[in-house]
Amino acid sequence: MIRGLMVALLLLAGSGYLCAEPVPCTIREALEMPDAELARQEPRVLKGLLTYYEPGHRMAFLQDGTGAIYLQIKNAQAVSAGDEVEVTGIVDPGINGRNLRGLEAGRSPVIRTLGKGRWPEAADATAGEVASGMSSSMWTRIEGRIGAVGTAGDRVRLTLEGHPELPVYIPGSARQVHVPGHLQGLRVRISGVPAASPLSTQPPVMQSVLLVPSLEHIGIFPEDRRERFATPEVMLHDLQWIPGDENLRRFTRVRGVVTMVKPGRGFYLQRGTSSAWVQCAESNPPALNARVECSGIPGGYHGAGMLRDAMWQPFGELLAAIEPIRAPMAEMITDLVHGRLVDLEGVVVENFKSPGEEILILNSGEISFSARLPVGTPPAGLPPVERGSRVRITGVCINRPSPAVDSFGNEGHFQLLSRDVGDLAVLARPPFWNTRRLGLLLAGLLVLFSAAGAWVVALKRQVRQQEIVIRRQAVHEDRVRIAREWHDTFEQHFAGLTMQLDAAASVIAPGTLPRQMLERAAEMADHSRAEARQAIWDLRAPEAGEGTSFFEELEKSLRGTWTDEGATRLEIHGMRGVGKLPFPASAHLLRIAHEAVANAHKHSSASVVQVCWSENAEAFELLIEDDGKGIPPEAIGNASARGHFGLLGLRERAHKLKAKLRIESPPPGQGRGTAVILELPRTSIKDL
Repeated sequence: MIRGLMVALLLLAGSGYLCAEPVPCTIREALEMPDAELARQEPRVLKGLLTYYEPGHRMAFLQDGTGAIYLQIKNAQAVSAGDEVEVTGIVDPGINGRNLRGLEAGRSPVIRTLGKGRWPEAADATAGEVASGMSSSMWTRIEGRIGAVGTAGDRVRLTLEGHPELPVYIPGSARQVHVPGHLQGLRVRISGVPAASPLSTQPPVMQSVLLVPSLEHIGIFPEDRRERFATPEVMLHDLQWIPGDENLRRFTRVRGVVTMVKPGRGFYLQRGTSSAWVQCAESNPPALNARVECSGIPGGYHGAGMLRDAMWQPFGELLAAIEPIRAPMAEMITDLVHGRLVDLEGVVVENFKSPGEEILILNSGEISFSARLPVGTPPAGLPPVERGSRVRITGVCINRPSPAVDSFGNEGHFQLLSRDVGDLAVLARPPFWNTRRLGLLLAGLLVLFSAAGAWVVALKRQVRQQEIVIRRQAVHEDRVRIAREWHDTFEQHFAGLTMQLDAAASVIAPGTLPRQMLERAAEMADHSRAEARQAIWDLRAPEAGEGTSFFEELEKSLRGTWTDEGATRLEIHGMRGVGKLPFPASAHLLRIAHEAVANAHKHSSASVVQVCWSENAEAFELLIEDDGKGIPPEAIGNASARGHFGLLGLRERAHKLKAKLRIESPPPGQGRGTAVILELPRTSIKDL
């Protein structure tokens, strides 16, 4: 067994399913590994900074102090660019250079996060050097002016003036509503990872690209930022009236207080009673209530002011703080309130969650509106928001389509965009007995009453069953008492009478009339004694025990009364373990079987008596058959004829059972013998 296990382990090792212990090494050692060592495909462990990670494009780069290497990512990992990681995999020669693949073909390397790392010092290069492929995959910084901003699939694509052959990609940003259009026309410093991306596979053509993990690694030259803000200032309410021109890209400047922020999209700005949406994709959005000035392209959006491709910076001059207004509900759908900070009260009628936010549906008088709260931890002491709660909520009123929301309701509807969960205050919790709780209470009571009714029905059934058991037990005890008294009186008297008659006959000469009369009297007394014993047996006959079938009861009863000794052999056939019968039916069937077997023993001179018990889905059948001399036809037809009261008893018991009794002598197909067949329908048992 041990030898077989060793052989299996060797086979696994040879097939690549059992890997050796990974060997730590630097990225330079992995890149300079001899081909012979590379062919052994031994696992290696590398540590470094994840400078780029884009699972959607299966791209990741790892860098340490000695170099950088590409990682073959086949599936998403719980890591991000900037993580310090430990990567275990196998160094692969690759098509465009060595890389690190998984321990098994088609799998990603195993990546374990060690914590957040520090970005390395970037190696300076020109855009031309990166475009020509002269730069390695080391963290690199270039400078240039952004000529165009667009998208390529799910990426943002930046094009540098003078170097259209070197696209700069930012992962994932195109999934958001806006791209960083504010970068267009600005001189920037970009830090990223130079890489080769396939333009086609047949024939294979590669293009140099610069992969930038996020907007945080794009810095705008200070003088270009100052120049962007050296534009004329306008008031917020004038933005919607300034004609926009995307081709001219004329910028203007506004000032105000930030009332609501949507990261990656922009923020609402308010000054006095005027407000506007500022579309801003900068990586560091302003804080709530910050006083800022913004520079962007003016325009309108569904009749409201808007600033596109904007940048922002703090504004040091004093601006009046924005206090939420409490206008009548009817004014919430007017132009004067759209985009402004408001404070409303209402009763929560529904609440549900959507990605990144919780949505409340509220009623105030006859007007319904919705409120969106960003998901977060409620402030201390804030109770959960239940349906029926009366709340006060603060937020920016939106009563028309806006870039701040993905969808808007019908005309005449409005919603509030809350800044955080601190904008919600619960004024009164709902009454305990609301519609939902009353419904649950009624449902619980219904279930309880149903269960109680079922319990009462089950109890009544159980009581009835107990009554039947007690009644049967009382009847059985009474029958046993009567049987015991008969045994001690009648049977003993019959036994004594028989003995006296036999003794009297023994002193009289045989063949004389007195002797014949005494012998006849003795036979009659003996017959009466047998009938008394049979009656006592019927009284004492118990019901079948728990789990005892009628066939087992029949076999036990017959074997206890008749044996195979003598000239007549008894055979009993049937299926064990099935067909338990209630007491009245079992007692009558046993008496019929005993009577038929007794008749065969006494009168037929048979060599074999067969008793067969069978059953099906509709009826039971009892067959007693012998190979004796048979019964005369006139005796079968006239059961009350002299000497055949047993047949009459069989018919009477069959009539009580509502069963069919047939006596055939001889049975069909046989030259001699008698067959007693009783068919008992299952429906007849229920009526006993």
